[in-house]
Amino acid sequence: MKNITSKDNSIIKQAVQLNKSTKERRKSGLLFLEGLRLCTDATRSGYVAEILLLTQIAFEKYSIELRNTINLAKNVYIITDVLADYIADTQHTQGVFSIVERPKHSRNDISFTNNSKFIILENLQDPGNMGTIIRCAEAFGMTSVIVSKDSADVCSPKVLRSAMGSALRMPIIEVDSVTDIIEEMKTNNTLVYAAILNKTSIKPSEMQMGKGGIAVVIGNEGNGILKDTYEKCSKTVYIPMTENIESLNAASAATVLMWEMSQK
Repeated sequence: MKNITSKDNSIIKQAVQLNKSTKERRKSGLLFLEGLRLCTDATRSGYVAEILLLTQIAFEKYSIELRNTINLAKNVYIITDVLADYIADTQHTQGVFSIVERPKHSRNDISFTNNSKFIILENLQDPGNMGTIIRCAEAFGMTSVIVSKDSADVCSPKVLRSAMGSALRMPIIEVDSVTDIIEEMKTNNTLVYAAILNKTSIKPSEMQMGKGGIAVVIGNEGNGILKDTYEKCSKTVYIPMTENIESLNAASAATVLMWEMSQK
């Protein structure tokens, strides 16, 4: 293991760029991971660290938990506490960071069967909502998560932490057009539901599976689903609530609907 002590080191500069820039993550095909759990989760999920950065304290404190991650990593460096604070995305860092390849999933990976279940996210902006939905998608057995490219970057540090490792395992497919993917799903006999605030819509328990599966669209936190999008959907769905509650946030609504989908 080598030591890094300068902010001008090219590896430190790369870590900062991957942490802060969606453009850099897309261009390089790499991710910046922070924290013991996320870095070790990545190892267990089959990711090999291109670069592993540890403070001396972290190396000594987490030597057992990090054994496999260290042994498999291509390059391991000890960094100073000052550098750890410099590259960290959290206020109180554990001093454990890794750079790994970005997950590779494409539209061609979408499979339509009578048990396929999809959650479609249109222009979702909050990283916490995104991460929670991805985590619940794995928990409730969704086939994949479809995300419009104008949504929050699914590989940003905040989303990755919120998803707690699920973003590294769950097939997440970015698409240019949500309406196009809905049309493709309908062509493949998938029933696509738009989650909207309309009490005349069907209840979640009334959703049905198509021969090509089922999908639910969740819209932007403030504006909901675009008109063109929900008009393309097979049906609309509304989650009944007490009179004092106007709506659920995107992650809560998605969780309720994914649980219901998991029962189909």
